[in-house]
Amino acid sequence: MRLKKLFVIMLALCLSGSGQIFADGVCEEFTEFDTPYATLCFRMWSIPWIAFGDGWKTTVRGANLSDGIQRGVVQFTWAIFPAVPYAPDGHYINLTAIFTDNRTAPLGVLQQGLAGGIILSSGNSTELNLLYTLAGCDKYGEYCSTDIPDPAKLSVGRMSVGYMARIGEGAPASLRGLPKPSVQFNHVSGLQATEPAFDPAPVWRVPVSATVDGKQTFSFAVNNPFKEDVVVKGTLINQNGITLGTQSWSIPGTGTVAMFLTNPKSGSDSLGFGQDPFPGGANFTGWLELRVISPSTGLVSVVGLQYTNGGMTSADVQPFYSK
Repeated sequence: MRLKKLFVIMLALCLSGSGQIFADGVCEEFTEFDTPYATLCFRMWSIPWIAFGDGWKTTVRGANLSDGIQRGVVQFTWAIFPAVPYAPDGHYINLTAIFTDNRTAPLGVLQQGLAGGIILSSGNSTELNLLYTLAGCDKYGEYCSTDIPDPAKLSVGRMSVGYMARIGEGAPASLRGLPKPSVQFNHVSGLQATEPAFDPAPVWRVPVSATVDGKQTFSFAVNNPFKEDVVVKGTLINQNGITLGTQSWSIPGTGTVAMFLTNPKSGSDSLGFGQDPFPGGANFTGWLELRVISPSTGLVSVVGLQYTNGGMTSADVQPFYSK
């Protein structure tokens, strides 16, 4: 029941339909959520891309390393959401993970869930490893016929991660100075990247390199963490400031789109820029800008991955916030 209540609280926060992060109430600069029992203070971040199963693992880390004289107890909170949140018939799709964490005894015991909370006293840290999804589930991720993991199934989506504290346990003072959660995903082949936790923003820019022969390429994911659908425009700009191509994506509420830079420009669920980066057969070096064009208040989160000779590194994705 506690897990269910936690998930409802986090879902209400994520689906607020607003980019408002700061509140003017008791929680000061933190998001505030009143319950019949206590006022809860939140500080949450959007993680636009996760992957687990089929050789992939996503590791999420948090810590209660708060500053100040008053250092209270906090709860590291997390929730996972599928990249495509709704089936064509409008039914919500559940994404339940098989995971381990470093604070549950015995260490390494497999657990399952789509949201959770881990209590952290001052100085404590946690590591959560998303490993697999369940076997035997229906098309909505429900009514799973077994508790057995399905290691061969790839699951992708996004996360909301952050910290929560109750007023009676030192909040909001205990929430100040906490490090942003760190997210790392890797593959058994050795591919590995670290994903920063950002606040959603209306504009993102990232340097990109790609070669005609495919030895260098680039992929990215754009997440809409709120309930209102958004339209995002991508603009590809070369090193001389010339626009080589544009593309637009409609991202449903709480959904994510992901693609390689050179995905087809049409006829695909994840449209890319095709061969636009390579006019005249030249390799590409430049920038990709991702901008929310509808609604005017829309915000998204972005992750970029640069591939070179079979290796994968995190791209320097930069958010730009409204003044």
